[in-house]
Amino acid sequence: LAPAQGSMVLLTGSDQRGLMYAVREAAEAIRLAPPDGDVLRAVSDAQESPHLRVRCVTIQLFNADLEKGWYYNEAHWRSYFAMLARNRFNNFTLTFGHQTNYLTPPYPWLFALPDYSDVHVDGLSDVDRATNLRMLRSIAELATEYGIDFNVGLWTQRPVQDEGMTYGPTAVRNFPEGGKGRDYCARGLARLLQECPHIRGVQLRMNDESGVPDSQQEEYYQALFDAIKSCGHEVRLDLRYKELKQRTIGQAIRTGLDVTVSTKFWCEHMGLPFHPTVQDAKYSASRYGYGSLLSHPRNFRLVYQLWTVGTSRILLWGDPAYASRFALACEEGGGDGFEVFAPLSFRGYGNEPGVWDLFCDPKLKHGEWDHERYWNFYRVLGRMGYNPATHETALQGELEKRFGRSARDVARAYEKSGQILPLITATCQFSAGGWGFWPEMSTCMPLDSYAVIQPSDYGQFYAISRWRPVDSWRSEPWSSDHSGFVEDAVAGTMEAKWTPVQVSRRLSQLADETLASVAAATVKQPDNQTAEFRTTMLDFRILAHLARYHAAKKMAATHLEFFRATNEPGRLPQAMSHARDALAAWSEIVRLSDGAYHDDLVFGFSDQMAAQYGYKLHVHTGHWKDRLPEVVADVDYLAKLIAKHGATNGSYTHFPGEEPPMERPVIRRVPVPRAIPGKEVEVVAQVESATPLRAVVLHYRPMNQTYQWKAVPMQADADKQTFRAAIPGDDIERKHDMQYYLEARIEGGGTLWPDWEKRTPYVVLPVHREEP
Repeated sequence: LAPAQGSMVLLTGSDQRGLMYAVREAAEAIRLAPPDGDVLRAVSDAQESPHLRVRCVTIQLFNADLEKGWYYNEAHWRSYFAMLARNRFNNFTLTFGHQTNYLTPPYPWLFALPDYSDVHVDGLSDVDRATNLRMLRSIAELATEYGIDFNVGLWTQRPVQDEGMTYGPTAVRNFPEGGKGRDYCARGLARLLQECPHIRGVQLRMNDESGVPDSQQEEYYQALFDAIKSCGHEVRLDLRYKELKQRTIGQAIRTGLDVTVSTKFWCEHMGLPFHPTVQDAKYSASRYGYGSLLSHPRNFRLVYQLWTVGTSRILLWGDPAYASRFALACEEGGGDGFEVFAPLSFRGYGNEPGVWDLFCDPKLKHGEWDHERYWNFYRVLGRMGYNPATHETALQGELEKRFGRSARDVARAYEKSGQILPLITATCQFSAGGWGFWPEMSTCMPLDSYAVIQPSDYGQFYAISRWRPVDSWRSEPWSSDHSGFVEDAVAGTMEAKWTPVQVSRRLSQLADETLASVAAATVKQPDNQTAEFRTTMLDFRILAHLARYHAAKKMAATHLEFFRATNEPGRLPQAMSHARDALAAWSEIVRLSDGAYHDDLVFGFSDQMAAQYGYKLHVHTGHWKDRLPEVVADVDYLAKLIAKHGATNGSYTHFPGEEPPMERPVIRRVPVPRAIPGKEVEVVAQVESATPLRAVVLHYRPMNQTYQWKAVPMQADADKQTFRAAIPGDDIERKHDMQYYLEARIEGGGTLWPDWEKRTPYVVLPVHREEP
């Protein structure tokens, strides 16, 4: 873009998509400009190029009745793709078959195949099939028209109704078994790609949740690879990493396909905007991160999937600082980009009949399509994915257009509230799976279970307690290798990672800052508040009180755990006080949401559907008010303990770490340029501390999440401020870059460097792979 000279603006692009972005940027500047004056002068000088090659959004299909209102409507897709293009997303994936037999596989909903004419869908006519195929073809064509590559996700290959694993009822009849099922799907995929030539990519799930046993992976998917290769036009292949074999990748490449491997960024959730430092050993291979994927050399591309679906489904989110850091983190290990799940993912899961809106109060409805409500989610992730250094002025215009004088307060509320769910996820994620943990709606179980919830980054955060099985636990087991905060505080062996006390205070701070911004915005909009303004303020308030709930419950569970460790009844009144605060916060969420949000929000497993699994998943249906008895039960439980133990006074022993240190050590590191296999690397740091240091520690490992971190004590020089330690040459692998971070411990805590709040909390040390 070049600024207006007289009445002329120069727009250029290196390709058609780049030119489209320039035109759209100029059009947006003109649309948002004040109506009086020379609107062309609103077009500012700018030159940008894509930071990440792939910027993708995925939508999954779960419910026929809910989809009828938008899926078959061309106006909806034009609105949606225009929004994606405006925010510089360049890929879109429509996914079939995520843990559901609805549209699994999609082929019988689209056409009949020769030799398999008896495979059909109950109640679906030939006219219906033709309509479905015509619409899918049209969606792919429309995406291309808006400069967006259209991909299909084929996550499940057959209707799954096996013993121990079923995806609900299926309407598909006569689906062939065994090798004929593989042949049917290969032919179906070939036909789909011929009928829809604007499909640019195919994404395949590779683990046994796809309906394909692990032992058949290579044989089964070779047939699909052949179908893609022979379709007559170029189609990229995206293989999801979970349980993917390197041999299968090799097969796809030998078939002549352009292969991407996509892997989860932070389990199936929206954690913090960096790859977790230390994951649980049970889930650190190919299930919930990059595992051992970042080896060199590689013969495939790499894309990170941010499973916002597990965390942010219905409430508004749009923190530009998070989006910027996330985009930078997607470069790690040579990443090509990212894929995010659209808001409202999992809506209507189970394909129960009936149409329902998110809001039961029609006065809160705004916009023609549901996706319009989440415009800021798409804006910050798309724009920051294109350019992580996008200036706030480029983002402010839309806020001003929508919210007028309240725009800056709304922006601050988006920023502060946007930090709440990621921090809750990082410290309360009791299930790594998106089907188990839903922080927008979950109370995170009774206090006994809450105390043993493990953080999803052990390197940065303490759990309240070491993992142990408890009767009220509703999810998968976790590692018991990591000590909890209470255990280390009592033993006087505190590490420098964040304690539950610190997390509680930060959540309280984020709640206060969010509500202050809401109050300031509301004061500036005393009259004529739009439906969008009201729902935006509603969501911010719900998020703020969700933060207050967890801030209080963390403290209640911490005092309860100290009581168990010390047998001091004086802890119980403290726990009760915080439990009542948690109840007050949840009650306020109920007050805010009751009569506004629908009474039965279906975003995952119900009680009935969860019964098929070996452990109880927290229900993903209903409303916040349905969970209120769970929070009341915490108060009742503590009342019984107080009565039993005669806790009439509040005296108890205070331990280091309960009151975070006022002054923490300051760490300054001397940069290390690179590592060479077989040669040790010395790491030097300057550490200043007003409190006596207990230890300074170097933590390191290769860029492989299946490896354990190693900890090396750093030795002080004569000046007592310079500390040194070496990474042994034998630990430096040619195939993996290295990563490390530093820790300075004092009584009651300490400092980790780098600081996760400011940057990625470890340093990536490139490994020199040429012969020295």
